[in-house]
Amino acid sequence: MQPYEPPEKTIKVARATKTKKSILNSKQNKVYLSIALLCFIAAACVMGIHFAMQAQVSAGEKNIFSESGSSAAPDALSGRLVVVDAGHGGFDPGASGADGTREDELNLKVAACLKTALESYGAQVIMTRSDENALAGTKEEDMAERRRIITESQSNIVVSIHMNSYTDETASGPLVLFMKGSSRGERLAKCIQRSMIKLLKPDRENSARSDDLYILRSGNQPCVIVECGYMSNKKELQRLKSADYQQQLADAICQGVIDYFSSEK
Repeated sequence: MQPYEPPEKTIKVARATKTKKSILNSKQNKVYLSIALLCFIAAACVMGIHFAMQAQVSAGEKNIFSESGSSAAPDALSGRLVVVDAGHGGFDPGASGADGTREDELNLKVAACLKTALESYGAQVIMTRSDENALAGTKEEDMAERRRIITESQSNIVVSIHMNSYTDETASGPLVLFMKGSSRGERLAKCIQRSMIKLLKPDRENSARSDDLYILRSGNQPCVIVECGYMSNKKELQRLKSADYQQQLADAICQGVIDYFSSEK
């Protein structure tokens, strides 16, 4: 029996139909490929934006040491003992801002940030006060207790945190004080002053200077008083009240301490 052979016309129609399907399939594949490519490009863009934003967030979360190019090692202050003294407290509010802000409250917040910053580099920290209270019932007894803590601590250095105030409301900028005649105290003060100017970029760049104050004379170790800014300056007061700026102050002081000990080597 002869095999069936379809008419030539039927074969041509079948071939034409197959060709059309192939063309349609080819066009559909190109469309699908284009869509897939566009999806891939869109996903890549989204991922790129995501990683860029993550990088910005990570950079923002770093302290301002990164802006100064600090290469301080994580153990830069290992083996160092620092007394951090938050000035005033309790019945003794210290200076006050026009809006009623108390100096002792700001001092404690910056001191707490400084403690954390110093410890992150391996230092041990003794706080003269860790809450809103004074150390005794009178100013004289309070200061005597601070001196006792400083003297008995046998610490490497002492950093006392304060806020400034002046009749001239335009006065501004951090200022570091050291005991006259103390070469180590002067070096510590200058290291911290330079660090604060470099990292905080204040409107006014003050210079570290000597003074003859009770706390500065309270031990044999280098001791400085860091006047973080002027509460009498309305613009600066707003910065001093900011938690972010308080952290920046602490970071800058910490970097100055690192610079001081690095210069000993």
